[in-house]
Amino acid sequence: MIKRYMVWDMDGTLIDSMDMWNNLTDEYLESQGIAASEYVDLGERLETLSLSEGAVLLAERFPHLGQPSEIAGQINDLLAHHYREHLPLKPGVEEALNILSVQKVHMCVASATPQSLIQSCLARLGVLHYFDFILSCESLNTSKREPRIYWEAAHRWEVNPGEVAVCEDAYHALETAQAAGFYTVAVFDKASSHQWQACVNLADECITDMRSAFAMT
Repeated sequence: MIKRYMVWDMDGTLIDSMDMWNNLTDEYLESQGIAASEYVDLGERLETLSLSEGAVLLAERFPHLGQPSEIAGQINDLLAHHYREHLPLKPGVEEALNILSVQKVHMCVASATPQSLIQSCLARLGVLHYFDFILSCESLNTSKREPRIYWEAAHRWEVNPGEVAVCEDAYHALETAQAAGFYTVAVFDKASSHQWQACVNLADECITDMRSAFAMT
C-alpha cells in the first residue's frame, strides 16, 4: 500500500551502511588506543543514540578523550570519509524512488546521521532530488526513541500522521512511529536481521526486496 507521503530512513533502508555504523565505535576508540574490552557494555546503548548523544556517553566513560563536541567532531570526520567516498545504495532503491516519484509520491529522509552527511551522500549517489526535504535527529536535537522527527515531516507536509508511511529497518524506530500514529513499513537489512521477525510482527507492511516492492503499483 503506497501512501502519498513517505518518510525514508537512510542507513540500512536506503543505503548499505549498517556494517560501517556497527563498527564505527570500534574504529574510533581503537584509533584512540582504547581496547574493546573497555567499552563492551556500551554497544546496545550506542546503537540507538544520535552522534551527539553518543559523544556525551563516550565523554562520560572516557574523560581523557575531551569534551563531547571534540569527540563528535572526530567521529564526524570518520563518518564524512565513509559517506562521501564509498557507501552504496541498497539494491533496487533508485528504481523504487523513481517509480514513486513518477507517481507523485512526496518523500523525505529522516535520519540520525548529521544533515550535511545525508545530503552529501545522497547527492553523490544521484538520488537527493527525489526528496522534498531532509530531516536529521542531530539538527532537531532528538532521537528515534521519540516521534519528533516524524511529526516534523507530517507538519511540513501539513498532513496527519496516518497519511504518512514511515520506512525503517530498525525495530525501535518502527515502534516509535507506530505509537505516534504513522503507517509503518519495515525494510529488511541484513545487519538487523536478528530483529526482522519482531519488525514483521509490528509493522503495517514489510519490504524484503526493494527491487520488486513497487514494481506492480
